[in-house]
Amino acid sequence: MIALKRGGEMYGILLRKEHVLEIESLVLRSIKEIEQELSTKHFNESVRSELLQKKIILTEVYSRLPL
Repeated sequence: MIALKRGGEMYGILLRKEHVLEIESLVLRSIKEIEQELSTKHFNESVRSELLQKKIILTEVYSRLPL
């Protein structure tokens, strides 16, 4: 089960193992792509900050997956 918080309320979502594994794969791939972009391209500070924030969010999502 994954817990989501929206507007101060908590929701739970039941997922099958194959769905969790697919989400895990997508999250890890996205984190890797962000890391590659950050290491190979020069961005202005606002774009760099946005990419870093996305990486933080994806890392948090990954840490909450019931693996």
